[in-house]
Formats: sequence, C-alpha cells, structure tokens
Amino acid sequence: MCNRCALLCSICSCKDLVINFAFLKGNIMGYGMFTSHGNEVVHELVTFAKKHMLNEKSVVAMLVALSKNETFSEATDTVVRERVLIATTS
Repeated sequence: MCNRCALLCSICSCKDLVINFAFLKGNIMGYGMFTSHGNEVVHELVTFAKKHMLNEKSVVAMLVALSKNETFSEATDTVVRERVLIATTS
C-alpha cells in the first residue's frame, strides 16, 4: 500500500517514485491532475499501460478505478483522459 495516497494497487508505487523521481523529474507530462503527486501516479499508470500494451478500454477502466480515491477524483476528467490516451498511444 502506498503511504502517500493509500492506493492498494500497482498503479501507485510512490516508494519507488521517491527513488526514481529524481531521474524522471522534469520529464513527467502534465496530465491535468490537480497535484504533482496526481500527475506522478497517472504517469505510472501510463508507463504500466504502455509496457503491457493495454487497450483504450483498459486504460479508461484504470482511470475510473483511480478516480474512486477522493485524492484523485479528477482522473476521469476529459483533459486527463485525453492526455493519458494520447500518451499511451504515442
């Protein structure tokens, strides 16, 4: 479980982000989340989706699941969804 956002899934691996974020800093696309932590979590989702070649339906389902957490309720906003889908197909 993530200590920062209390997600119990592989989408958020904040403990790993603490180690790896210095490398990624400045390279994380703005996905339209309200916080930098939200953008980090969505970036991990995008990375996972690209690695496993998930289809659009699966990616949107992951965003819906993420939005169930009050901290990330904006994950299903149009701007976030569109940016994530662009990022996962590029």
